[in-house]
Amino acid sequence: MATNTASVNNEHFEIEHKYLCVMPTKDLLEAKASAIVQMEQTYLKAPKGEERRVRKKTSQNLVSYAFTSKRKITELKRVEEEHDISEEEYQAFLKEADPKLHTIKKTRYKIPYCNHVFEVDVYEFDSERCVMEVEISSETEEFVLPPFIHVLKEVTEDGSYKNKALAKTLALSE
Repeated sequence: MATNTASVNNEHFEIEHKYLCVMPTKDLLEAKASAIVQMEQTYLKAPKGEERRVRKKTSQNLVSYAFTSKRKITELKRVEEEHDISEEEYQAFLKEADPKLHTIKKTRYKIPYCNHVFEVDVYEFDSERCVMEVEISSETEEFVLPPFIHVLKEVTEDGSYKNKALAKTLALSE
């Protein structure tokens, strides 16, 4: 996810806004997307204050794997470290999966609009709503939401819409 990250003193900051949206049609998403990625995201046991996960990503029949570690600074900003891993490393990390959390399966549509890339995540467990994120380079950077996506509300500061919280409940709510 960390396509737009700010860097200070070799730390990478993920700065993003998140929105709960009405599910667009699959045709619209496919027409607007520059990339479509199937993801399986599994959360790992981690020290307090840290989030660790692995992802299996499939796009155009190519499979890749990644490990991510995040530490929250504010609701909008986190320190993020992400790197590619091998399939063998991915399988080994799965043995450290947090048993209280489900694996999240989603399709991510990367939609370029007005000099930003909006990521629309469509979860297998909800057919009526989706989550859209946009990463920015600073907390004050301005952006324009795509008008063809119906935003219900901003959920950036609502922890129940973080993927880790969704892995507990497997539910999007209004």
